[in-house]
Amino acid sequence: MTPAVKAIANMDIPKKVGRTEFQRGVCKINSNGNLHVSLTGEQGSGMLSSMAEANCLIMLIPEQEDIIAGDTVKVLIFEGLI
Repeated sequence: MTPAVKAIANMDIPKKVGRTEFQRGVCKINSNGNLHVSLTGEQGSGMLSSMAEANCLIMLIPEQEDIIAGDTVKVLIFEGLI
């Protein structure tokens, strides 16, 4: 399994406390070498376009509340895409 790495959220991510969530995301390395992540759009199970655009999953643990842009989150990078 690919280990989780830390990335900086580029946007607010709503999160309900009490449940684990995996949100589809796009990770990019900026000019300073920092890893940043954004959501791919709507995250519903029927949104295949958001999965096709994703190169990672954003891991949100049960205790976590809403993510604010600039917060650090853990991501699972899809192997070989970055």
